[in-house]
Amino acid sequence: MKAERRRAASGYVPLGGVIIRKAIWDAFHDVPDDKPLMHGFTYSGHPVACAVALANLDILERERLVPQVEERGRYLAKRLDEPRDLPYVGEVRSLGLMAGVEIVADKVTKARFPSTGLARTAAVARNARGYGLVTRPLLDDILLLAPPFVITEEEIDRAVFALRESILKIE
Repeated sequence: MKAERRRAASGYVPLGGVIIRKAIWDAFHDVPDDKPLMHGFTYSGHPVACAVALANLDILERERLVPQVEERGRYLAKRLDEPRDLPYVGEVRSLGLMAGVEIVADKVTKARFPSTGLARTAAVARNARGYGLVTRPLLDDILLLAPPFVITEEEIDRAVFALRESILKIE
């Protein structure tokens, strides 16, 4: 599980890291003592953020949430085959529990709607909230689904139903 221990704090508190090439590290490391390197951020290495990250990683390991995400991600991908037949759905892409549903003007050519900001996907997202589903519109042609790691298959079923119904309501 060592590689998984490198994951962040799930967004609960600000925490991040930086990966750099050895040549850059060497340049930072070799700064003379009389020329201090001013770097860092307000929350860099903050003990509260690090404690939250460690507790979060313990939960991920103890509850085996990463393997569960793989399993539920496959189920989500299978269920997202259903909306593909809708008139405005161009492409559906997913990886793990993250999915993007493309909304297009023409299903055959995949032609986009004229740019109107977020009007089309925002309408679908607004419709979805009425079913209890929160989605994130990206541009005017992609709806993002990013459910929590602990989502159940029944909740995925409800989410896909809500998405389908919400897409059917747009003009």
